[in-house]
Amino acid sequence: MNWQASPFLFDRSTHSPEETQRLGGSLAAILQPGDCVCLTGTLGAGKTTFVRGLIQGILGPETTVNSPTFNIVSLYDQGPFPIWHIDLYRFENDDEWIELGLNETQEGLLIIEWPEKAEKFIRQSALVLNFDISQNNLKIIFTGTKNWSERLKPLQTSFEK
Repeated sequence: MNWQASPFLFDRSTHSPEETQRLGGSLAAILQPGDCVCLTGTLGAGKTTFVRGLIQGILGPETTVNSPTFNIVSLYDQGPFPIWHIDLYRFENDDEWIELGLNETQEGLLIIEWPEKAEKFIRQSALVLNFDISQNNLKIIFTGTKNWSERLKPLQTSFEK
């Protein structure tokens, strides 16, 4: 199965950057080493805001989280496991994945913005979040394997739709 063809699990709408960040923080509680979370959506949709909440949910609210658009990779290795925040927006081709040594990130948590830029390297078991902006809200659509369906149940019930 292609990582992009993962079945729909559920969706959540947020109405402010703070809500988006809080949803990211809620997801942090169920993530573990070896997981891959892919974020798709237009530029400025809220992906990095969500990731900020996610990373701060693991490492603490004092952690500074910036978009890795210009340096492509930000590594956070001060927590219980390494977290690789990868922004592939500027990738020209997927060979850059190997050039940057990203094929050696198997032990940590991978958070990938613009995963379609390196499709052949994306784990089939990835949780995929599609960020869809419409009018005054952001709809985040969660797709993934059956394993993710089970793991995400606490998030589905704890964060109001």
